[in-house]
Amino acid sequence: MKLLWDNDALQMWHSIDWWKPKFEAHLENFNISEMDCFSCAWNDWLTCDNPYAAEDRLMLEADRGRFMNLIKLTGTIR
Repeated sequence: MKLLWDNDALQMWHSIDWWKPKFEAHLENFNISEMDCFSCAWNDWLTCDNPYAAEDRLMLEADRGRFMNLIKLTGTIR
């Protein structure tokens, strides 16, 4: 992804293991997991004619399913 993103953009992406300790101490009924809709949501986006979608096609091809996903986080504030 370093070939496609600048350092600021790279700093925005984190794993579930990175996010979990930032929220679990503050939420009851805390749950964090990968979303099942990743492929469907990205396929809808990538098939449109938006110029940003064209750039994102390169990004997802470079990733080859290794790192990117969507994360859902739920809970109630304590």
